[in-house]
Amino acid sequence: MIRSLAGLVAATLVFAAIPLLTDNSYVISILTSIFLWAYLASCWNIVGGMTGQLSFGHAVFFGIGAYTSAVLFVRFGWHPLLGGCIGVVLASVLALTIGYVSARYNLVHLHFALVTTAVGQIALFLAMGWQFIGGSTGLTVPYKATAGQLFFRDPAIYYWIILAMTLGVIALTMLIRQRRMGLYFLCIRESEPAAAGAGIDIMRQKLTAIVISAALTAAGGVIYAHYIRFLDPDSIFGWQVSLQMVIPAMLGGTQLILGPVIGAAIFVTLQETTRTLLDFAGAPLIIVGLVLIPVVLFLPSGVVPSLVGAWRRHRGPIRLAPVAQILALSVPSRAATLDTDILLRVDGVGRRFGGVQAVNNVSFTCRRGERLAVIGPNGAGKSTLFALLGGFIVPNAGQITFDGQRIDGLSADAVCRLGLARTFQTAQPFRELTVFENILASAYLHAPSHTAALADAWAVLALFDLSSRAAERSADLNIIDQKRLEVARAWATRPKLILLDEVGAGLTALELQQLVDMLMRLNATHGTTILFIEHMMSMVARLADRVIVLHHGEVLAEGSMAEVCANPVVVEAYLGESTLAA
Repeated sequence: MIRSLAGLVAATLVFAAIPLLTDNSYVISILTSIFLWAYLASCWNIVGGMTGQLSFGHAVFFGIGAYTSAVLFVRFGWHPLLGGCIGVVLASVLALTIGYVSARYNLVHLHFALVTTAVGQIALFLAMGWQFIGGSTGLTVPYKATAGQLFFRDPAIYYWIILAMTLGVIALTMLIRQRRMGLYFLCIRESEPAAAGAGIDIMRQKLTAIVISAALTAAGGVIYAHYIRFLDPDSIFGWQVSLQMVIPAMLGGTQLILGPVIGAAIFVTLQETTRTLLDFAGAPLIIVGLVLIPVVLFLPSGVVPSLVGAWRRHRGPIRLAPVAQILALSVPSRAATLDTDILLRVDGVGRRFGGVQAVNNVSFTCRRGERLAVIGPNGAGKSTLFALLGGFIVPNAGQITFDGQRIDGLSADAVCRLGLARTFQTAQPFRELTVFENILASAYLHAPSHTAALADAWAVLALFDLSSRAAERSADLNIIDQKRLEVARAWATRPKLILLDEVGAGLTALELQQLVDMLMRLNATHGTTILFIEHMMSMVARLADRVIVLHHGEVLAEGSMAEVCANPVVVEAYLGESTLAA
């Protein structure tokens, strides 16, 4: 972080000196345009790149800031910065509303993009018809010969202001990226179910991201209004304005802090070059489109990430410095306490999807420290049951009590914070994050500080034998290490009970034995209660204290593995004679 800030300061000094070395107004104008769009693309990237919420109507926040400041200045003589602050507040309120509605109704990324686009178009048509703010003819901001009114005769001053704003948003993005908030944003981008399973409040983080992004974008609109001094709806609220925020971020790479800056430099340069060489209005957009097509096809992650990825593949795998291992602390031992203490109670739980009764009147208990298996044929309702227990769906009937508290109806992140964590049938690592970052995201849940979370994460990595893979992308792990990471990430939330959904699927006999040994160790040494779904009967036989059999969404049988295997109803419905013979 310190080295990055030092580099940022050095870059500031270099770019700030350019107007002192040349009086070419065209050069200053182009650089101002580059940094303006770099600023706006970086603002957009906080929500679009970091959380994955693709906003195609971000111009509405830009326009609210610009128009509010300009109108209050022109009509009432208010100071541009005072009007700008009001514009920032209004943009934040609108962003909060859009974000809440989108999160409340669980809109997927495409739907969120459509909502923001629609809001932007509504703002455009309202601005065109509202004569108080200039209507379709536009609004001219009069010149005032005082710096206090944001009027400067020297265009270099506007350049310095926009440069400072750009470097400021980069520094803010760096700070966010290095802390808990930024990691949570990235987890949401990679997998919302996995993020919720790690105890991350999805709605809160999404609202935080969009409000920060909107407020900063509106601030950019304020400066732009008094730099250009003429506003018309199409050039402020138009779809092309939103596009010019999105393209630089995607071109340079949404996953990189400096990606939007590099993308803006490429984008503005292409626009100016084509505008100079081809003398018709649509030339810049046509040429830029022709350039973007191969980028999207061959460099989908952006120019810079693709080049960095190629360099890393050439260099070989990255390893963290050995000093990081010093942070690894021993995880407190929690001895198993298998007794009559009921940790989880499920009473008459049911869930219907349309005409399908996926889970019907299911009741059972799980004791503290127990290893309880749930088996049954495909379609028996096992994964639906786990989704109910984990808070991912709400039961239509019955109730679920965990550690003395009802949890049916609670969200997945709230259930996780109470101490019930889960894995998924198909491993859902945060693919573009490192193994260490995957664990750190969960370790934050109960850690009192950033330093404590780092230490906890290293301890979990050591416990699950993943320390040597800490700096690798989780997407690059083999299947056994992804399974291990999935369990480690869930266990890093310090659960009282962990739900394991077919963690043995796809493993070899040796890998399966290693997994069982690891789970037995967690249960025996640390007292972790385990409730697991599994089709591998050899794993169930070695790991389970007790077995529940589901069939057609109902509990068919319950008991030890021997008792279940001897039950003729279970044999007929699921295990089969060949299984018993084996």
